[in-house]
Amino acid sequence: MLADSERYEAKRAEVDAWLSRMELRFARMPPVGNTADVLEAQMREQKAFHAELHQYKHHIELFSQLTQKLIAVYQQDDTSRVKRTTEAINQRYEELNSSIINRGKGLHSAINSLHNFDRSLEKFLAWLSEVESGLEAVETEADREGKPSHQLKVAGFHSSSHGQINSAGAEKNIPEFTSASDWPSESPDLNPLDYQLWSKLERMACHRAHPNLEQSLVRAVERFPQKVQCGTIDDWPRR
Repeated sequence: MLADSERYEAKRAEVDAWLSRMELRFARMPPVGNTADVLEAQMREQKAFHAELHQYKHHIELFSQLTQKLIAVYQQDDTSRVKRTTEAINQRYEELNSSIINRGKGLHSAINSLHNFDRSLEKFLAWLSEVESGLEAVETEADREGKPSHQLKVAGFHSSSHGQINSAGAEKNIPEFTSASDWPSESPDLNPLDYQLWSKLERMACHRAHPNLEQSLVRAVERFPQKVQCGTIDDWPRR
């Protein structure tokens, strides 16, 4: 019995030392990264660890067989401690194996997410290039028609005339995109001076040649009709 016990204890010490080393090695692994080079290195580390774990499984099985032999040969003796020790060894091995498998799944998921992000970024950049080309055409049209360029840009996102710009594409690719109906209060489109009063004031001040622009504007302001101002203010909420 002494020889069998010594073989069992030697194997137990060997397996326990290996498990302790592997557990410490796993515990020191850093969290799953978020860049391609880090993820590639972590994936190589995970595969090497899992391969070593798989190769050592034979020793775990030998230790379990040695335990079963002791229990069968020495049925009259108390072998409960041997059973508990072997069960603990097997549990530690299974937990380590399960942990490295789960880490592998996490690494694969992170790599897939990174690839999906890269594809989405490529699509977005291609869309953005089309938008920039379309906006250049809109600005050219604004200069030609003499309209405020911000109005034509908004219209461009809802028009198929330019083909390259549309609100659906903007809302899909730019979460912060603001549609024409939600144009911010800072927009000239919602400023009465910009969308209504300045044009009338300009026509009053410049309907004929004048020697001094400043004086002509002052006179136009003095003669500006009150009802036009009130009408502009009343019309503002509908914008």
